[in-house]
Amino acid sequence: MESKDLRESKTVAGTRAPRVLIAMPVLNEAPHIRRLLEGLRTGTYPVSRLRVLVLDGGSTDGTVGLVEDYGRKYDFVELLHNPGGSKPAALNLALQRRKNYEVFVRLDAHASYPSTYLEDLVGFLMDSGADNVGGVRDTHIPSRLVGAALAALLNDPFAAGDASYRLGSAEPKDVDTVFGGCYRMDVFDRIGLFDERLLRAQDREFNYRLRHAGGRIAMSPTIRCEYVARSSVKESIKWTFDGARWLFYADSLTDFRLLARRNFAPLSLLLLGLTWLGLLKGRCSKLTYAPIPYVALSLVYAKRSADRLGRSDVLPVVALLYPIHHVAYGAGSLLGLLDRVVRR
Repeated sequence: MESKDLRESKTVAGTRAPRVLIAMPVLNEAPHIRRLLEGLRTGTYPVSRLRVLVLDGGSTDGTVGLVEDYGRKYDFVELLHNPGGSKPAALNLALQRRKNYEVFVRLDAHASYPSTYLEDLVGFLMDSGADNVGGVRDTHIPSRLVGAALAALLNDPFAAGDASYRLGSAEPKDVDTVFGGCYRMDVFDRIGLFDERLLRAQDREFNYRLRHAGGRIAMSPTIRCEYVARSSVKESIKWTFDGARWLFYADSLTDFRLLARRNFAPLSLLLLGLTWLGLLKGRCSKLTYAPIPYVALSLVYAKRSADRLGRSDVLPVVALLYPIHHVAYGAGSLLGLLDRVVRR
């Protein structure tokens, strides 16, 4: 039975709706930014209760001009330049304007949101009693084969782990972290702002700090947005490598543990693989077939991804991308651990 404090959100409408401050860090988002802003203007949440801060990290593709033009036409949108360039710097810059607002929402420019997204999100925040809430992040599946396979990895537990905001759930529940985030504004007075030392993993660190201080984070499976994944293997490898490196390094900067056991799995696979190659080089033929269990598991999960997408052609590509993804994450993890030693 669903607990009372995690019941689904009620409608938030009219002048009684909480005043919401939205932070949207951007860098070269000209193809998407106007659509995102227009979606907020025409959505179900009253625009009179919104303030949207677009924080530009140095765009060179016309993003700045598009936002400035939109802000001149609709005064709920404002462009701010983010000289720090990083996402935590952008979020903290926005939070300097938090006075007189009750809710803070972080929106990712690489996602698209339904018209009821803000209304549902803020309503769930008010009803749940949580300090931060979010929904499920679906992944946009492009028609191109490689792009579809890369997108499939983001919602695949064999590649992405067991994060609830990726995999969803049957009902609302308390979680460790969420995508984006919709926060009660008093949270930032209680535990501080985002850690600007962390170019990546800053949201994870903040949410762990929030939970460590007794706060609650909840996810609703009926609130959904669609994320546009990186469409090239090179970009995906870099994103995966950097994410692992920063997570393993960030763990040394905090007063509590950010890393979970699952984060060590790709590093363990990488070390086992290197050991296996070394033994083969030493002519230990008994271990020739040692990778078979990994290959079999890869094929099983690749088949599940293909069935979920209804595209049999992605199966071999996804199966091939698993070891690439795991090696990239494992190598990033190893370098992050080395960073800890060197910088210490």
